[in-house]
Amino acid sequence: MEVKKILEMELDKLEEEIEYLRNKIALLKPIAEEDEEAKLDLIGSQILLNLYEQDRRKIASMLA
Repeated sequence: MEVKKILEMELDKLEEEIEYLRNKIALLKPIAEEDEEAKLDLIGSQILLNLYEQDRRKIASMLA
């Protein structure tokens, strides 16, 4: 499989994960104010979202 195709597939996966994490974060925000476990999950999800967004930008620049 050629490199460009692999990068495009990875980009698609990242975009799905980013959308999932954005939705999860939106749901966790109101709960996290009162629940410590939800707060920790929210923090972890935000960190993971930032990492995925960085990866998405890197892959997109490779494909440009």
